[in-house]
Amino acid sequence: MRLAGWIALLALAVAAVALVLRLARPEVPLVVLEAPDRRPAPGTDASAPLTASGPDAPTGGTYWGIVVDSAGRPIEGARVLLVRYESGTGVSVPRFRPDGSDFDPARVVRIGDYHVSGETRSGPGGRFEVTAGTPRDEVRVVVAWTEEHAPAYTFTASPKDEVRVVLQAGGRLKGTVVDPRGQPVAGALVEVYLQQPAPRALAPEPGKPVMAVPGEVRRLSAAATLGDFIGRVVGPRVYGIEPTDQVALRMATKPDGTFHVGPVDDSVQLEVVITHPDYMWTDFDEDDKGFVQRPVLRPGEVLERTYALREGHWIAGRVVGDDRAQTPIAGVVISVRSIPSYKKHPYYDSKPRMAITDTDGSFRVAGLSHAPFMADLHHASFGHEFQGQVPADTRNLLWVVRSRGGILGTVRGLDERPPGGRVRLVLEPMEAGRPVGARATVEAMLTPDDTFLLEKVDPGTYRGTLRAGSRAAQPVVFTVEPRSVARVQFECGGGGAIEARASDAQGRIVDPVTGSLRRLAEGEEPSPVEDMVSRAGVMTAEGLPAGRYVLEVSAEGFLPSSSEPFEVRDGGLARVGPIVIQRPARLSVGSVRDAAGRMLQVPIALEVGEGDEPPKPVLVLRGDIRVRPGRVRVRARDPQDRTFEAELVLADGERHALEVVLGGR
Repeated sequence: MRLAGWIALLALAVAAVALVLRLARPEVPLVVLEAPDRRPAPGTDASAPLTASGPDAPTGGTYWGIVVDSAGRPIEGARVLLVRYESGTGVSVPRFRPDGSDFDPARVVRIGDYHVSGETRSGPGGRFEVTAGTPRDEVRVVVAWTEEHAPAYTFTASPKDEVRVVLQAGGRLKGTVVDPRGQPVAGALVEVYLQQPAPRALAPEPGKPVMAVPGEVRRLSAAATLGDFIGRVVGPRVYGIEPTDQVALRMATKPDGTFHVGPVDDSVQLEVVITHPDYMWTDFDEDDKGFVQRPVLRPGEVLERTYALREGHWIAGRVVGDDRAQTPIAGVVISVRSIPSYKKHPYYDSKPRMAITDTDGSFRVAGLSHAPFMADLHHASFGHEFQGQVPADTRNLLWVVRSRGGILGTVRGLDERPPGGRVRLVLEPMEAGRPVGARATVEAMLTPDDTFLLEKVDPGTYRGTLRAGSRAAQPVVFTVEPRSVARVQFECGGGGAIEARASDAQGRIVDPVTGSLRRLAEGEEPSPVEDMVSRAGVMTAEGLPAGRYVLEVSAEGFLPSSSEPFEVRDGGLARVGPIVIQRPARLSVGSVRDAAGRMLQVPIALEVGEGDEPPKPVLVLRGDIRVRPGRVRVRARDPQDRTFEAELVLADGERHALEVVLGGR
């Protein structure tokens, strides 16, 4: 028999075996994943660039399917969510080839989060139909549940596939939190984590450890892969608890110390973490023998469990300023951690305890674990302070911090986020309405509500000028008090801009040029605003408050120069220049003679004056004397009081050898 015949016979045998296995296998109510249809969804632009996504990422559309119980019976009235994956920052790790043949933009790794794309209820026969929010939604999961059935998470591939969601009757956990004396604790924070499932265990024999069923492999629950979607979306909609941006389901104990979780099926095990300000963290569940156990709820079960909190250590004291009166500081955030816990794995590390100082600077932190402790203090007035080796159960602690202040700024009038979300604030110390001392330019990050915080600002009165991208605010005068935060509001308008050039005496553009922009205010010295460097001969600045300015420029090989005062208007562009900058003229002392023409070897004192300025002494050691082109007056005198005077007119860049002739007495 030829080779082709053998291959055909082998293929027929494989197909027959597959058919037999298919007929013998019971139907599994799972969706069949297929390669997604990469054709653009109806109503979308086929020429639009591909968004990077996973290779099996389906697109938006109308998804349909059925919700059944574990026995295959349809469930009517089940809540159904369509879940999309919203990409965030892209991370690309493909293998590239020079010809680009190995690059597939659909396989670029994405980092993001899950969100609701559509919602409905199952109808007669358990059937449902739900449409994605947009054609570009990357639909990944269908979630369904009822009041008696725990949420089930079924991954989907494409709208053309029928999604079959199988719900299981869930169990419920009723927990009671008590203090060390057995009294109920109200207001304790309870966090429940849905962990990957534990293998089903055999009933243990007396004196032997618990063993898993041989050969049993439990799949990782889909609930453990959806991140904070569980606490943020499923928690409020299924369990009626407050949403949280963490993975956990978060709730507080009732006045009788109880809390409830459910329905939850046996595809997950529960980890319960409980905290209360007066007690130590409880992040494990022990049985009578001290073994940690994670409950797995059976269908229809109501598991009752009591969680006893443990007394912890405490510290108490005051936070005061370093002034002579040791003024108390309110609003200091104190975070206390156990030093020995740093030797533990981060997962088992003792959590920090927090407190905020009262109006008299007092604080008390309880529920601490193993001593000694260390404390981090945060406040806008002093920034951050550290206290180490704090003993347990210590009262009357006195922590002295530097008496500074802070600035909490609110920016109004922004129509867009400035580049990088940053604003620039120029602070000028003021005294009696006039600027004194050195100005400081600081940058701060805007929060989503357009506020910023500056820490560790020396007390005093300041004039603050704020710029945010192309927007600017008029100067605001405010006072920063020690140990407090000054609240300042800046009203932004359409900031002005300037465009400036500099040229030499022949009209040729000079580049590069450095410019110093100064603001002019009546009765004050010019106030520096910004330093600029030209690009292709042009200096630019934007986001300037309206007002009068002057621009001082300099360049290598040229003398500094200044523009005439000019106006900057909100939303306008002021074109400045070209500002003429000159090369210096140079004077060199050629020879020194007396009135008879004899050469003299005597030291002389030289004075030079530019323009209408009177001559001033200059020190001549070596080389030339740089002067501004134009009218120059020179005077010289020797130890015998013989003098010399001359008046010159020097051109741009001219070098002049000066012959000094000393006259009589």
